[in-house]
Amino acid sequence: MALKSTKQVCRLFSKGFFPRNKKAAFFTALSIIVIGILFVGFSPSLSFWEIDRFSFTRSRVRIANSFLFNIENVFIPEFVRVSGYDAMESALEFIEEGGSFYDFESLNIFFTNALVEGTHGNDEIERMVNNTLVYKLGEIEEFSRSKMRINTSFDNENMRISLFQSNNTGPWQFGVNIKLNFSVDAKEGKWERSMDKNISIPIFGLDDPYFFPEKREIFKTNFRPNEWNITTLDAHINEATYRYDNVSPSYLMRLYSDNSASECCGIHSMIDETAGPDDKSYVDFCFFHSGVCSEEIFGQLCSINGLSTEPFLLNLVHVEKYGVEGYAECSE
Repeated sequence: MALKSTKQVCRLFSKGFFPRNKKAAFFTALSIIVIGILFVGFSPSLSFWEIDRFSFTRSRVRIANSFLFNIENVFIPEFVRVSGYDAMESALEFIEEGGSFYDFESLNIFFTNALVEGTHGNDEIERMVNNTLVYKLGEIEEFSRSKMRINTSFDNENMRISLFQSNNTGPWQFGVNIKLNFSVDAKEGKWERSMDKNISIPIFGLDDPYFFPEKREIFKTNFRPNEWNITTLDAHINEATYRYDNVSPSYLMRLYSDNSASECCGIHSMIDETAGPDDKSYVDFCFFHSGVCSEEIFGQLCSINGLSTEPFLLNLVHVEKYGVEGYAECSE
C-alpha cells in the first residue's frame, strides 16, 4: 500500500490502522514518514548519476569526433607535407648520386617507399628515419591509447600514395594523393573512415635536377607576365629565378627527364654562362637537352643584345614571351 501524504497517514490512524497506543502509533507514523522522505530524496540521486553518465558519454563522443576530424584534416595532411618534402629531397639525392628515374611510375614508386617506410629497395634512407608516415601514424596510435584511452588503428598495408601536378596544384606545388583506411574506438562509439585526400607541397627550396652536380634551388620570379622586358629578363637570368611557361616541363617531369610541355605546370630558368654553345637556346631545358627546342616548334634561334650575360640565345617563341623582340637578331 503506497502512502502519498501526511494527511493519508493521519486518516489511517483515525481508522485504527495503527496501534491505539499513542507512543507506538507516533513512532510508527514517524518511521513511515522518514522512509517516504528517504525514498523521495533518493530518486533524484539516481537521476543525477544517470544524467552524469550520459554527460560523460556525450563528452567522450564529442572528443572522439574532434580527434577524428583532426586526424583527417590536420595531423595526416601536416605529416604528408613535412615528410613528403623530405621524401622528394631523398629522390633528388638519389639522382645526384647517379641514380635515375626512367618514367613517372618509377619516381612515384621511389617517393611512396620513402614517404611510407623510409626505404629504397633494401636500403634505409637516412633522412627518413623516424620521419615516415608509418612512424608518425604509430605515434598517433600510441598517444590516443595512452593519453586519451581511445584505440586508433591505421591500415598501413593498404595505404596508397600517388604523386601528381595539375591545375589544382599549379606549377609551384606538387600534389600527394593519399588513400588510407583507419578506425577510432572510444568504447562509447566506434568510427571507421576511408580517407581519400589530395595534399599540396610547395617546391620552393628544392633542387632542380637539370643542374646537377651544381646546385640550383627553385625560387619563383617576382615579375608578372606583363612586366617582361630586357631589364627584367636580365634580372631573371642573374637571380636564377623560375617562371611559369606552358611550353616547358613541370618540376616533377624534370626528375625523370621528360622535356615535353606541361600546360598547367611548366617552369624554366635561364642559363647564365657567358661562353655557352652558339647553337641552342639558353632556356634551361632547351640548353641541357639537345634537339628539344627545334626551330620547327620554337622558331628560329635569336641572339639577344643588351644583357649583362652575352652571348645569350633564345628561340623566337621565348623572345616574344620575354618581350625582347627589339633586342633580338634572329637567324634566317
